[in-house]
Order: sequence, then C-alpha cells, then structure tokens
Amino acid sequence: MLYNCGMECELVRRLNDATNNEFKFSLKSACLKRDADFCVFEFYYRDGAILSPAKKQEIQSVMSSIIPQNFRFELKFIKNFISEERARDEFKIFMKKTLPSVSFKLDNVKNENGQFKFFATIDELSFDRAKEVNLPKKLEIYFKAKFEEYEYALDMKAGQVFVEDAEKIIKENYHEEEVDMYALRKIEVTESEIYIGEAIEEPASYIKDKSVLGDKAVFCGTIKHINSVVFKSKKKESPNEKSEGKKEDTESLDEMEADAKNQQEENQQSGERKIYKWTLEDFTGTIPCNYFSVKATKAKMEVLENGTTVIVSGKLELNKYSGELTLMVSDISTCKLPEKFEELIVYHKESHSMNG
Repeated sequence: MLYNCGMECELVRRLNDATNNEFKFSLKSACLKRDADFCVFEFYYRDGAILSPAKKQEIQSVMSSIIPQNFRFELKFIKNFISEERARDEFKIFMKKTLPSVSFKLDNVKNENGQFKFFATIDELSFDRAKEVNLPKKLEIYFKAKFEEYEYALDMKAGQVFVEDAEKIIKENYHEEEVDMYALRKIEVTESEIYIGEAIEEPASYIKDKSVLGDKAVFCGTIKHINSVVFKSKKKESPNEKSEGKKEDTESLDEMEADAKNQQEENQQSGERKIYKWTLEDFTGTIPCNYFSVKATKAKMEVLENGTTVIVSGKLELNKYSGELTLMVSDISTCKLPEKFEELIVYHKESHSMNG
C-alpha cells in the first residue's frame, strides 16, 4: 500500500483547510517511487473552481510541510466534471435513450473514491429485460464515454415501481437504439461570437473522434501555425476557345493549392484568392484546417492570430497530397474554451536531486 488512511485523511483535510474548502479536494491516487524518492499525487477538485497561481503556491507549501523532506513530489489536479446531482440527471437521460422500455426508480447516487455508484430499483416487469441487456455494463459504457476520469457501477434490484399502465408500456414495441458513444463526447464553449460565416449552435466534438469524410463537423480549440498562400483563378474561356477544344475552366481545390506557391509573385493581380491554413488543437488532438477567403473575409483572416481560441464548422476531406483528414472550414466564431481537464504542478525540493 502506497499510503495509509491516516495520511490520506490528513492530506485532504489540510489541503481543504488551507483553501477554505473552496476546491473540495479528494485524493484519487498516490504513487510512491521508492527507488527515486519521488511521489505522485492525484487530486480531484470541484468543477467551477479555478486554481490560481496564488492557490497553487499555497498547496505547494502545505504539501511540503507534510511530505518527508527527502522526497520530491508531483501534484496532478483533475477537475471533477460530474457531481452527484449531475449524475442523477444523466442517469435519467441514459435510461431514456438506451432502454425506454425499462421502468425504474433511482434510489441513490454516491461518489466514493472516484467511483460513482448508482442504486436503482427496476420494476419487476422490467427486471428480466434489464438483466438480459446487461444494464450495468451499458451504464458503464455510457458514462465512461462522457466522463472518462471515473469508474461507474450500478447496483439494481427488483421491486414495484409505479408507472401508469406499466404492463401496456412494457408490451409496446420499443426500438431501443444503440447509443453512438462518439456522439456523446462533446465540448461546450462559452462567450461565442461570430467571426466569419454563420453562428455555430452545436457543441464541438473531440478532435480525436474525427472520422467520416464529407460529414459536417464542429471542433473547437486553439489556432496554431496559421499561414496563407495565394492562388489565382484561371481566366474564363470564351465560347470560341471552348469550340476549339481547349479544356474547360475547372480546377480542383487540390490543384489550386498545389499551384498557389508558384503564384505568390502575382498576388497583386486581379482574380486572386487566399487559402488560410492552420492547425486546430484541443486537449485530445489536432486537425489541419483550410479556409478559402473571399473579398469580404480577407481583412478578418489577415488579423487572425496564433493562440486565438475558436469554434469552427466545415466538412471533413482527405488532403490528396498529405493524406491527412482536413477540415474545410466554412464558419468561424471566437470563443472561450472550458478549463483544461487536467492541470499539472511540478514541485522540486531544492535540497534534493534526482539521484538522491
């Protein structure tokens, strides 16, 4: 055992006392690497709270007064994105989406050491059905897809649950849908303001879940490595030219992009457009983005900077040359991203080196 109950209680108590219980810290894990005299602590903290630099300094001081002097330590703070109240609400949504034929009563929800445990009474008419579909496993998959940092368990029992016309409900021909777990992984931004295009009403998907070509996609994150290249549209052909068998004025976006760099010196001439390229990064991954500007949007794109946080929508296409899945952007809004899921503090004892 890497730490005893007394030490765990003391750590949590002193951290919460030092911060007036503002963060409601609870210990997720503690790992002591004896060969390196190095200890890693993981703490959950309350959703909605912000760990300021001053608070982090307080926490370092408290920890240094508890941890033995001959150890270095690292602290990881993981935001507790799901409360017991939210778990109750989410359980009802889960049941409605996945098993509408099962009548139930949620008796209690407890969060114990990083595990949410649901206690539910399933109506006697529905209990066999709940066992048949392995309701506890379905619940675990559903909640893990939305809240990755926790474990989930369902303790269910058979009983009488009052539902009007229960027998009629249970006999109806329900079509219990399989939940698309990727569709559940969403990021909700705040303070969204239209920058280019139309308002983006949908929440953003995790970038690491990108998959289907041609589908509309919405992602959010931070702009990295933005740059632009110029391409010049080909001169439209006259009817006479067409009649002489010359090729029509059609050129794929890939061809335009490939020719763009060769046309940089002609960028003051008429008929030019710019392709703006950047990498969008959220906490799950990155995706290349391309935006083809028009006259009305060029000025705004010129001042769009690295580090800007945005939510964007567009279509996913496969870049012919790089082979990468790329978002062809149509709409851009500036926004405020939610706080990172994990914040890291590394504290080194000045009196102790890696080699001890």
